[in-house]
Parts: sequence; C-alpha cells; structure tokens
Amino acid sequence: MIDDAPTIGRACALLVVVIDELRGLRSDLAGRKAAKNPRVLSADDVRVLLPLLPAIAAAMGDETFTVHHLTAAAQGRTRAAKTLRAALDATGMNPLQIGRLLRRAAESEMQIAGFHAHRIGPSREGAMFCVDAKSREHHLASGIAQALHGRLQS
Repeated sequence: MIDDAPTIGRACALLVVVIDELRGLRSDLAGRKAAKNPRVLSADDVRVLLPLLPAIAAAMGDETFTVHHLTAAAQGRTRAAKTLRAALDATGMNPLQIGRLLRRAAESEMQIAGFHAHRIGPSREGAMFCVDAKSREHHLASGIAQALHGRLQS
C-alpha cells in the first residue's frame, strides 16, 4: 500500500502559500483600483456602444478580436454579421475610432446593455478585445485558474 500522506501534506502546504499569495495580490489590486479612477464614458460613447456591444457579442461570441477581425466578421451573410455591420455603420466611425471607443469602454469597466468590453492585449493587427457579459474580475480569476491548472498538470 502506498502512503500518500507526504504528497497530500506538500500539496496542502503549497495551497496555503498560494492562498496567501492570492490574498496579497488581491490587496495590492484593491489598492491600485482605489488609486486608479476608471474612465468615465461620455453620453455619446454610451449611445454608440448600446447597440454595438450586443452586436459584437452576438457575432464574435467569446472570441477575442481586433477591429480588423470585427470588420471582416461584419461581411458575413449570417443575421449576426448583418446586425454587426449595421451597428458598425451606425457609429459613423472608422476602424481606428472604433478601436479607441472599445479601449475607452474597457477602461471604464462599465456594463453597457448587459455587456463588458475587455482589452486583452496587443497583437500585430492592433489591440485584442473581448466583449461578453462577464466582469473584468471574472476574466482575471479565469486566467489565474488556467495558469494554476497548467502548473499542476506539469
């Protein structure tokens, strides 16, 4: 019979360290968040985003995208693509302006029409975004969980 007690003991000790580290990170983030004033969107930004964010979410799902991907997706024949095309056309903005609008929406951390915009990071084609009904904190927690899962698998 194999004794798993030492392995379980090490796992519990590591878990305590990870929990302490997460508490420290949470405390650091709370301090940063309190110090950082989220961007406040203008009434015009909100007016443009109200139809745009649901159209993006319907067309792109949980996929990350650049504005280039967004305009390419709007060329499709599906109902979601047509709705996205109409929403993009209604903005009266060029792709650069749409990217800036999405960046402002992500920085505001506001929920608009039940959706959040998230700036995921840079890419060769521009900033990567994601639009969904999940908060920024949910995405951070998911990223941490995925990273920890990958380390435990190795």
